Amino acid sequence: IWCDAKVQGEQEFRPGEFSFDLLEPKGSGGTDMRRGLKHAEQYDPLICILATDGYSPFDDEAPPYPMITLCWTDCVLPDWMDVVRVKG
Repeated sequence: IWCDAKVQGEQEFRPGEFSFDLLEPKGSGGTDMRRGLKHAEQYDPLICILATDGYSPFDDEAPPYPMITLCWTDCVLPDWMDVVRVKG
C-alpha cells in the first residue's frame, strides 16, 4: 500500500515474486500513516511491514495485526511498534 495523505495505490506480490526493483512508489510527502494502516485492515494481514521516515501521525493504539516498522531516522515512534532502525 502506497500512502501519503491518502492511499495512493497498491502493489501485490505472490510468494517468490517480490523484488525491490519491482516497487513502484506512488505519492509524496504529507504522510498520514493512520490512513494506510487502516486501509490494510481490510486484508486481515498476518503481519505488516512498514517502511517509513517516521514523520507521520500514528494512532495511540496498535492496529489489529502485528507490525514491524523499518525506519531510517531517529524519529520517536509509538511504543506499540517493533522498530528496526535502518541505515543507508
